[in-house]
Amino acid sequence: MNLKKLLAVLGIAASMGLARVSHAAEPFVKGLDTYFTYVPATEGTADKSLRVDVSGQEVTIHAMGRGNELMVVMEGVRESRPVVYRETWSQGDEYLVAVHDFSGDGVPEILVAVRGNDHLSVRILDLRSGGKTVLGEMVSRGHGIREARVFRQAVTMKCPQNNVLYTWTCHNGVFDFLSSDHRDNPSDLL
Repeated sequence: MNLKKLLAVLGIAASMGLARVSHAAEPFVKGLDTYFTYVPATEGTADKSLRVDVSGQEVTIHAMGRGNELMVVMEGVRESRPVVYRETWSQGDEYLVAVHDFSGDGVPEILVAVRGNDHLSVRILDLRSGGKTVLGEMVSRGHGIREARVFRQAVTMKCPQNNVLYTWTCHNGVFDFLSSDHRDNPSDLL
């Protein structure tokens, strides 16, 4: 293969890789179809967004950095750009914003997750309330848990130290907690 063809192939491969990265980096919450990742330390004040149809109305969910603060806002529901999530980020924090129907009612909920040096948290917000109602919060600190998985109405984290599965499942708009070691206390993860 001559140099010109090699550069062309590398250019195509690089552009394909860049397209994937610009859409979203590898998610640390697996099993989601509609999401984006956001790293405030490297993306600064960039605005990332996704659109979702809610009962025939288009809703746009944005994440943006302002100084050392991350804000997630919505457009298209009741108010103009209500803040649904706000947090001061630390160096190394990365965020994932997604929509997923945990309740099974055909209307997706908003998932906002943050992964830092030794913590992972996933929050599920009710889209119908403009994100003001927290339906579930899954938090791990100091256990080396680096990712979560979503399947249907459940969020699961696996602890690499003891291989215990921690699962939160949505039943009638409320998340129940179970662990594979039957200790069933989410504060064990804090």
